[in-house]
Amino acid sequence: MKNRFTLLLLTFLWTLVVSGCDRASDPLKYMQAVEKDGALNQMLEHEEFLVSVHYRPHKYMAYRELLKHGVEPDSLDYQLARVSKDRQVFDKGLYFEVRISLINKANIILYGINDQEAYARRVDYLNQGVFNDFYLLSSNYTKIKASGHSFQNTFGAGVNCDIVVVFPIEDLDDVSGFDFVYEDRIFGINKERLMFHFDVRQLRKW
Repeated sequence: MKNRFTLLLLTFLWTLVVSGCDRASDPLKYMQAVEKDGALNQMLEHEEFLVSVHYRPHKYMAYRELLKHGVEPDSLDYQLARVSKDRQVFDKGLYFEVRISLINKANIILYGINDQEAYARRVDYLNQGVFNDFYLLSSNYTKIKASGHSFQNTFGAGVNCDIVVVFPIEDLDDVSGFDFVYEDRIFGINKERLMFHFDVRQLRKW
């Protein structure tokens, strides 16, 4: 009985090793695993709004940029090694994808907008200043401001507001966790702030 248990345990451990190696060696599987990890992906509903925050590791961001530029999945690791300087740029930041949407799936960029001028002001803020709406509150009560952002303007083709927010990674070296905080200034989310907690240990696994 003991030998059978030992055999089952060894089989289980071997499965973990093989699956881990497979994930590490296959960029697309790596990206899919990141997207499915519940510790990296969080969502909150408030009234008619739905806000999701997704941590994205450096390697994930680098892979995605290479895919956008037409690199074939089988060549991602090879190309990533060739553009190591670009990878270093990603390594200097802590990346989060934020999606703000309406539960009824209407276009949130147009939410509450009555004229073209108001629409232009909203889009300008999303392009230029929305990173001020986000910050991290670390476990040692340090407030970490975003260092930059990228807003994906679909020009009416999509219904969501998608933003990549970047924070300086060195400010999190000595903390166990942090809250990703969103203080809305443009959509009228009727709440002082939305908070999403992340465990640094879970993030470092990737």
